[in-house]
Amino acid sequence: MLLHKLCLIALAVGSAPLASVAQTPTASTRYYVGLGGSLLSDFRSGSSRFPALSLTAGRQLKPRVALQTGVTVGWRSYSYGYSYVNSGQTIPTFYESGTRTTFITVPVLLRYTLSQSVNRLQVDALVGLSLIASINRGTSTVTYNNQTQYSDSYRNSGFRGTLVAGPALRYGLTPRVALMAEIPVNFVIGDFGGRLSDQFFYNLQVGGRYNFG
Repeated sequence: MLLHKLCLIALAVGSAPLASVAQTPTASTRYYVGLGGSLLSDFRSGSSRFPALSLTAGRQLKPRVALQTGVTVGWRSYSYGYSYVNSGQTIPTFYESGTRTTFITVPVLLRYTLSQSVNRLQVDALVGLSLIASINRGTSTVTYNNQTQYSDSYRNSGFRGTLVAGPALRYGLTPRVALMAEIPVNFVIGDFGGRLSDQFFYNLQVGGRYNFG
């Protein structure tokens, strides 16, 4: 529902003229870099969500077309434990387990500007491919009377490609600095062993962008 509302807002405001040409990126800037926070999530109720950091870089190919790449790194930790008393014992046995998942996406996208260049607010369409990786690390221990009875650890990973498409917004603060928000939706090609439980997931990114060159 959040993604649906954001998409409707992006389409609604894209054609609204916001005067102030001096605030839009200059035509002479060919490159840009961006930094921000992200939320990786699928579309199911109670879905997996990964807070993340995103770095983007791009080159303007034409006034309305840019080639963009970057990396998003998200992470989340799980831990749980319980205790039990075996028959004939009075001291409880403790079981503890923990898992840390790192989720990485590396997209290569074309960015097409839908709105007029004179607007301070710019609406873009994103389309391309992305490589995703999920790296899981876990440990488990069994302790009795303050002594470790059992200990184990594991590490596994999965890699897949995705098709990417989605809307993006940019709001120019100065000719070189802009605020940005992107919602690229990923469709996983083939099975994926990550903790995002759906073949579709989105990467909500919010941050800043600097134009140069």
